[in-house]
Amino acid sequence: MKNYTMTTALAVALSAGMAAAQEFKGDITLGYSAFTEDTSVNRLSADGAFEFGVTDQASVQLDLGLYGFGATNFEGTNFVLHGIFDVSPEASAGLFFGMEDLQGVDIDFYGLEYGQSFGTGAVEVYLARGEEAGIDGTVFGIEGKMALSDSFGLGVKFDNADFNGAVDVTRIGVKGEYALGEGSSVYGEVGSLRASGFGLTGSEPFVGVGLSIDLGSDEATFGRRGLINLLPGL
Repeated sequence: MKNYTMTTALAVALSAGMAAAQEFKGDITLGYSAFTEDTSVNRLSADGAFEFGVTDQASVQLDLGLYGFGATNFEGTNFVLHGIFDVSPEASAGLFFGMEDLQGVDIDFYGLEYGQSFGTGAVEVYLARGEEAGIDGTVFGIEGKMALSDSFGLGVKFDNADFNGAVDVTRIGVKGEYALGEGSSVYGEVGSLRASGFGLTGSEPFVGVGLSIDLGSDEATFGRRGLINLLPGL
């Protein structure tokens, strides 16, 4: 049933965008992250966001992600569908629905999101409700970005997921991004994860690096959503 739902949503998103013949944009990212005290606890990721315009103000964004974790050999998948409305040229509001699988553990979630650009910067915030192993929880995040030059940008992000104490994850990260040209860029990230659940306890520093390639006219409107995205390693 879940595979059917994902396939149907993907078909709707693609057909809606193509039929409307509006703007297409998106990005693909390859990443690696690990805890500094034990780099075997790491994560390899390949994810993409694909956004199709439906009208001048409305669009749909589809996120797909594949993840591999080094210490546990766990594998994960992520699927998120966004409905986006441009409130103004500088602001967008969205609704999203997502499904994740981490080594047979299913996580379903839905939520609200809002993004605002200003000058050379932007801020984005989201709030989601989800269910993991039958336990309801809340995920919240806020991210700010600032372009310091034509080639270099800096971002700060905070995320928290709390599933009634069974899973409690707080992630803080600072990311620097350098543009290589032709829509591609590399990034480096440092941060800290405090976690209880998924076999993780306490607070640990982590680092991450990656390569991102824009598709179409620009990167997708909204960032990645989901619990797996918060884990630098497992």
